[in-house]
Amino acid sequence: MYRIFFLITLILSLVITFGSSRAGQKSLAEQESVEALFLQWVNEARSNPWAEAERLGLNVTELRMEVGESTANQWDEGLTPLKWNERLAVASTFQVQDMLDRCYYSHMSPEGLGPEQRIQSVFYDAMFFGESMGGVAFLKIISDEEAIRIIYEGLLMDALRQGSEGAPLLDPFLRDIGLCLDGGQLFFEDTWYNIYLLTCDLGRTQEPVSDGKAVLYGHVFKDQNDNGRYDQGEGVQGSLVTVRHWQIVDETGFITMIKNEIASGREGEYLFELVPGDYSLNMKQDGMIMLEIDSLPIDCSGFPLRVDLVCMNASDIESP
Repeated sequence: MYRIFFLITLILSLVITFGSSRAGQKSLAEQESVEALFLQWVNEARSNPWAEAERLGLNVTELRMEVGESTANQWDEGLTPLKWNERLAVASTFQVQDMLDRCYYSHMSPEGLGPEQRIQSVFYDAMFFGESMGGVAFLKIISDEEAIRIIYEGLLMDALRQGSEGAPLLDPFLRDIGLCLDGGQLFFEDTWYNIYLLTCDLGRTQEPVSDGKAVLYGHVFKDQNDNGRYDQGEGVQGSLVTVRHWQIVDETGFITMIKNEIASGREGEYLFELVPGDYSLNMKQDGMIMLEIDSLPIDCSGFPLRVDLVCMNASDIESP
């Protein structure tokens, strides 16, 4: 099964003739039913990743060591369920249909447009986003439900093993999802193959925060193209971002230090919900402070504050 999941990449990279006729025309109700089933499976996996790992035959003890303490703790608590988002569904549908119609299999279109541009084009204002794709090719017709099960299990196995393709499905920072499964036919080495492709677009918008708090978010990244800003694919996972704030806690004027810290996610993302005030921030990698900000005012204007943090190599930091 795992081999079948990745077979689609090899086949599409060597495609000779690709028919855009759909493998089994289905009604809107059938389409929505299959996609709802995929979302149900993903949310069940997010609620208890360890149980799904065990169901798929992985050694949970070994997996806990592989994923590291931070991820293991998140999986112990369970991840926030994803919500269906129609705009992300439109973006994913466009990508699946474009791949079928123009005979390619990639997150990037032939013109170089990627998930970020597609998500922006449907007016989804993303703080964070991700995209997972999968496919299955076969000679004998199989049902939509069987196809999406095969693709789901391949993607989730990849996510549990910390692979990049399935990772968005278990990303704790993401909240919304839209997806599309569709099929066509492929002619390869004198044989017609039926094919299903799935694209899942996931994201998180600048949602309001209750209790008078404000949002500080951004990415830890390496500026690989030296353009001075974060670009997709430059994120650094596992950096420790810490914010500190001195706060008066009672009428006597007693002051205490509030400290929050988080490890950056798979795309270098981080997010804090903070009470307004003046904060300091530092970012560490492998125990070494790579960046410090002495004063970072946080207010409750209702607009999240984005601060992207450039991560330099240790060799680039001058010794005192």
